[in-house]
Amino acid sequence: LASYNYDVTPKETQIVPYNDELPNLAKQFLVVKSIKGLSEKTLYGYRKRLEIFFFVIKKQPEQVKRTDIELFLYWYKQNRSVTDRSLDKVLDCLKSFFNWMYECEYIDRDPARPIESIKYSKPVQSVLTEEELEIVRRSCKTLKEKALVEFFFSTGCRVAEVAHMKISDVDFGEKTVKIFGKGKKHR
Repeated sequence: LASYNYDVTPKETQIVPYNDELPNLAKQFLVVKSIKGLSEKTLYGYRKRLEIFFFVIKKQPEQVKRTDIELFLYWYKQNRSVTDRSLDKVLDCLKSFFNWMYECEYIDRDPARPIESIKYSKPVQSVLTEEELEIVRRSCKTLKEKALVEFFFSTGCRVAEVAHMKISDVDFGEKTVKIFGKGKKHR
């Protein structure tokens, strides 16, 4: 056995101070998510949530335990004054990150897996009544405004989808429009 090219050192168990930079595994996770096609807005949200998480807990990803995540969620809710829906988005980000670490075998156990999603009430979407729609129609001053109101009401498109629509997306013969919308999907 040749060991002259190696140094043997005792195992170190001292605490390693956490620097304020996003850990490399978190950066790698964001690169993977980017390659999978997540939008810039979603990636930005993931990055900000992970930066806050690691800044607060001051641990490397491999050292994080379930209680760290739970205490962070409690801290986040108290200090950031967010809704349960927003807090659930933070948890979803952490679950995605730690699941990715587990799947890539960076960790033996996913600390976020046993944490249940945060319950929140979803507001009921209200639909305009015929009377309300007629009031909106009558308030339109131009033909363009009237056309936009009718288009939105009949299609249910999002404002961003209509804003990015091109004349080439409209098939006047078939009376259809091809919309490229949320999730990079055509409908």
